[in-house]
Amino acid sequence: SSDVCSSDLPNKQMVDSIVDNWSMRIGRKAEIIIELELHTSVEKTALLIHEIKALFQTKQSHITKYSVYITGYDTSGLSLTIEYFTIDIAVDLFQELKQTFILQVKKLIEENGIQLAKVEKS
Repeated sequence: SSDVCSSDLPNKQMVDSIVDNWSMRIGRKAEIIIELELHTSVEKTALLIHEIKALFQTKQSHITKYSVYITGYDTSGLSLTIEYFTIDIAVDLFQELKQTFILQVKKLIEENGIQLAKVEKS
């Protein structure tokens, strides 16, 4: 038996693009972007970021790395980006984890009296 693996690359576009090697994946990535209303106070925004980070620190055993940052600020509001990586788990467990997390964040937003930006979808 041979350990040699050959690959056919059909065109230059594929060679020039980034290829995900799914056989080497060691986890999953989730990104959640929340658009906060423009007039959300700095204090409420900072508190929300702190509370979201606390969610990761308390009980998310499947999560290996996370970040929570304001990634945009314009006339429509503030963009809060939450990104996290999990261990390699089944897709249904990953989706359940993401859903639970989103609902926890929604609860924090409601408890802090924060309004979401009115973003028109195109």
